[in-house]
Amino acid sequence: MVEIGKTNLLAIAKTVDFGVYLDGGELGEILLPRRYVQEGAAPGDKLEVFLYFDSEDRLIATTEKPRAGAGEFAFLKVVAVNPAGAFLDWGLPKDLLVPFGEQQTPMRAGNKYVVHIYVDRASRRVAVTGASPPLAAGAMSMIGSSTCPSHCGGVCSSKDHSERPTAKANPFPKRPLTGA
Repeated sequence: MVEIGKTNLLAIAKTVDFGVYLDGGELGEILLPRRYVQEGAAPGDKLEVFLYFDSEDRLIATTEKPRAGAGEFAFLKVVAVNPAGAFLDWGLPKDLLVPFGEQQTPMRAGNKYVVHIYVDRASRRVAVTGASPPLAAGAMSMIGSSTCPSHCGGVCSSKDHSERPTAKANPFPKRPLTGA
């Protein structure tokens, strides 16, 4: 079964001037732009690709690896905030939108937040929820082993950062209010 927001192994269905179309099963043919196609790739070859919607809301494939996929948590930086919400850099050309209604606290450009990535059932778009407050320096040890400049954005638990992010205990537990 082909899954949006995750890495899939798909066969090349046909080659065109601007890339290749991959067999996406019930989702139909999915474009992998030419810049991601290895030289010599031919129909029938299987490629490991990540599926998401591009800036024109078309389902598209890429061989680039995002910092996290659907069902995972990530520590991502806000690159912009506009009237629609906050946009997070997840390592792909199209930033992830976190609408204001999905933000636990208002997100600010330049800050990093722990978020959960999922596929919205209604729109089938990759979405984000559960944003934490921005983390202070040193708080990453509560989530992962260290800040990682590669795939995980600092939330993997392995020393060499070879593991994908996994859910951890909430580093910001709710504490009972004490009387005043």
